[in-house]
Amino acid sequence: MNMKIQVGKIVKAQGIKGEVKLASLIDNTENFKNFRYLYLNEQRTGVVSVRTAGNAAEGLRGLGGFADKEQLPLEEGRFFIDELIGCSVRLNDGTFVGVLDEILQNGSADVYVAVKDGKKILFPFLKDLTIRIDVDAKEILLDKKRFSEVSVDEN
Repeated sequence: MNMKIQVGKIVKAQGIKGEVKLASLIDNTENFKNFRYLYLNEQRTGVVSVRTAGNAAEGLRGLGGFADKEQLPLEEGRFFIDELIGCSVRLNDGTFVGVLDEILQNGSADVYVAVKDGKKILFPFLKDLTIRIDVDAKEILLDKKRFSEVSVDEN
């Protein structure tokens, strides 16, 4: 079964030839060159030189564009958010911090939200904080000293 990930959202019809403008939801728009097709409302649609009537394109406004994950190669050390959600977060001394529940993307560094016993602990994704991420084992290992410096207990 192919997993799909939203890579963009159609924001408007573009020009007079039925093209659409897609707002990217991925950080490396060069990856769009790899896509042979996208899914719009579960309809597989070709990407290369797709031309539709202007009215048909206008009717696509607001639809999300989804691609199979295998069309979006990730660099070493990069992960999809859905692969990280649900990972156990531990410190390098064995302390269980919580389960990753959410990732906030609204600044210079993503903020991870771990939940333990209903309490939220927030910490930024920093290279000097993160020791290892193992999505297969569903575990994130962090440096205890650095964690104590940058984490915030939201409660």
